[in-house]
Amino acid sequence: MIVASIIGVSALAGVAHSDGARSTCSLASLKGTYAWSTSTLNSSSPESSSGMESYDGAGHMKYYEYSSNGTTQYTAAGTATYSITANCIATVT
Repeated sequence: MIVASIIGVSALAGVAHSDGARSTCSLASLKGTYAWSTSTLNSSSPESSSGMESYDGAGHMKYYEYSSNGTTQYTAAGTATYSITANCIATVT
């Protein structure tokens, strides 16, 4: 799910201002809690997943995720670090 985090954070981090100028991203500009969900429906194994990621504005992230295929459930929680470039590309490790 970390790959999904990288994609989602990259999309959320870059913000355009009303005057058309793009903001510069930094660790501090990525701060807050984001929620996500996915679902897959196919004949062999439908699955649903959801989670939350919290970024502290100082390079630290906490996450929680839950997945279920109707028979088996999976939960994960943990911490990670993140970096972000000035042009708003974030990497979570």
